[in-house]
Amino acid sequence: MIKSIRLYLLNLLLISSCLVTLGHADPSEQNTREYRPLMAKKVKVVVAASAEATGLNSSAELTREGWSLFDARNWKAAADKFLSALEVSPRDQSAAEGLTMSLYRSGDYASAVSLSAKLEPIMPQLKGMVAQTALADVRFMVNKSEMEAAREFMAHFPTDDATYAEAHAVLGNASAIETALGPDGKGTDTDSSLARR
Repeated sequence: MIKSIRLYLLNLLLISSCLVTLGHADPSEQNTREYRPLMAKKVKVVVAASAEATGLNSSAELTREGWSLFDARNWKAAADKFLSALEVSPRDQSAAEGLTMSLYRSGDYASAVSLSAKLEPIMPQLKGMVAQTALADVRFMVNKSEMEAAREFMAHFPTDDATYAEAHAVLGNASAIETALGPDGKGTDTDSSLARR
């Protein structure tokens, strides 16, 4: 019991001496702080819920919906989604590609060609994509001996644009072979006599 009273008195004495020291301290020293310059740090500012960020998110969502419709072969609805995405974000390359290829797949080849040329500043490879798709399609038609369909198809693509030159060459070569073989597909008498020699 005596020990606990001594501890109590010692604690009381310590507390009172601290209070006396704080009360007599120099007031100018109480409100001062040591100045340490901050080191420069890399700072990233993120603005939440800005109109631009919201637009980008909705553009991405519209583009995603457009590709889903494209995969479902709903070309018109896909084109509408891609167009809406481009209205929100005019530099969205995926939406530009989707819109152009939706027009192409819907059979509006002239619009796809025109749009791929207009969108060249934001997506230079788009015109080449249309040309390569047209090349694959014309080869398919030629291989199936659908020459009239191939001619109608290639009429939508400019002959004076080098981008579509290979597709036009495939049709031209196939037409030359078709002419040489004649209507029955066996060739002329001169050709068959040359083959017999």
